[in-house]
Amino acid sequence: KPSRCNANAEEPPLLPVVTEILAQVRPSVKTPAQLLKYANAAETLVTVDITDHETLLNQVKPKIKTVKDLIKTEKAIQKLSKIKGVNFNHEVIGSLVFYLQCTHLGGLGELWFMCKSGELDSLLYSSLISE
Repeated sequence: KPSRCNANAEEPPLLPVVTEILAQVRPSVKTPAQLLKYANAAETLVTVDITDHETLLNQVKPKIKTVKDLIKTEKAIQKLSKIKGVNFNHEVIGSLVFYLQCTHLGGLGELWFMCKSGELDSLLYSSLISE
């Protein structure tokens, strides 16, 4: 398993789920183009603080098998990391029910607009459903 020395205290910790996801996708990398996409997605997953989304990553981890799945996951994490003050603090095993706690009014507003516009549905659908 790859490890990363956290020389910079500003960097988020590398979560075990990220290491596991990258390891399970690695065998699907067959071309230089896929290697570049894999590297870009891996860079996002190891540099963006995703500790608030670890439960979601663990939930979708079994479905992340290809570079295409990894890229979808990366895009979802990028979007989720932009929502400030929203914590995914409880999930019910065996269902797709998410309980959210908004600790910042801006995060609540962002989440509300994503929900009303259908963007949240699209984000979750593209992250959880593969072709």
